Amino acid sequence: MRDDLALTAVRKLRLPPTTLPLPALSQAVTPVPPGELAAALAWLGYPGFVHMRKAARPANPAELVARAIAHRDLEPRLVEGLPWVLAKFHDLDWRWLIAQCRVLDLQNRLGFLVTLADQLAKPSAAESLQAALADLERSRLTTEGTLCRDSMSVVERNWMRQARSLYAAHWNLLTALTADQLTHAT
Repeated sequence: MRDDLALTAVRKLRLPPTTLPLPALSQAVTPVPPGELAAALAWLGYPGFVHMRKAARPANPAELVARAIAHRDLEPRLVEGLPWVLAKFHDLDWRWLIAQCRVLDLQNRLGFLVTLADQLAKPSAAESLQAALADLERSRLTTEGTLCRDSMSVVERNWMRQARSLYAAHWNLLTALTADQLTHAT
């Protein structure tokens, strides 16, 4: 199905955005521009950006998450919307999302976000989120990284190693983000 036809079908038939087609797996993923990401989060219903709702083009949540975490540096308020997306659209194409993140070596970022989503999600989402975590666990990287904050200074990195949660440490990420901080996600 052509993209414009799929977009029309989603809008007119009120289909879930998870029905939008996904691109082929690629090592050349273009990070979604921050303004476009905010608008897409709003279109999906994320409360933190609901005031922007009419400005966005529908996006498949799996592609949106992959393109968001492909950023080297991304505003924290945008990153904070991603666990909500994963919890809300827990029926997304996990095989595609996990495979795309593996191609880009971003499975730790995704694993951490799924961990947060699992803490926030309704019980009906638990099975799919737990299955995604189990799949991601098999390919967890030992390399330390950040949650879209690669420009972090050495001093910040050292502090973050001490301040991060056990979940962030498990996924080898330098981030202080916790589920408790995600006020718009509940």
